[in-house]
Amino acid sequence: MRDDAWWLRLARRGYTKEIAVYCDMNGVTMGYMLFTLDAEVFKVHEMVTLNYEAEKGLWRFIGTHGMMVDRVVAKNVGSLRDVSLAFPSPDFQKREILDFMMRIVDVEAFLSKYRFEWTDNALYLQVEDEIAPWNEGVFEIRGSFVKRVESTKEPVLAITIQALGQMLMGFARPRDLVHYEKAQGSDITVEAWEKAIPHVRSDFYDAF
Repeated sequence: MRDDAWWLRLARRGYTKEIAVYCDMNGVTMGYMLFTLDAEVFKVHEMVTLNYEAEKGLWRFIGTHGMMVDRVVAKNVGSLRDVSLAFPSPDFQKREILDFMMRIVDVEAFLSKYRFEWTDNALYLQVEDEIAPWNEGVFEIRGSFVKRVESTKEPVLAITIQALGQMLMGFARPRDLVHYEKAQGSDITVEAWEKAIPHVRSDFYDAF
């Protein structure tokens, strides 16, 4: 689905010439892995799967090289928690590098595209953004309907633009952001936002 320029850019990286693909019983691709065999090290550069069956299949593929390699070094294979859950007796060293950031440029447009979980009542958000003043203000959210309001007497979650990005992209939960004073709101307000924000994680393996 991507154009030739995208694939050529990927090829120029040159870090791998090996790709393993996992297909289900119907021949539908359910996962892939980019890897290299470097001396006695099996290096996984990226693994993406749509279900646990595909993930197990790719890990089994790595296991078939047990007589050839001394160790496996893997990155971009999911969260540390998920990798630990994938193994019955995890015995490996883990290191996490937080080297990415995200920035919401237009809060109102972003909120209107965001897939909130179903909520009984409207949610109100007060955003603070020192760099982009057009993002500041109070926003009323009713499902996919979002509008900016002058003010409200309803309970509001006050939050910085940085913390808002962390919350909406699944990096941090509303309760944690309030605990660490990156957001402010009553217990009832925080509980409403906990229900509204999906329990999903965003992974971004590409780089600039």
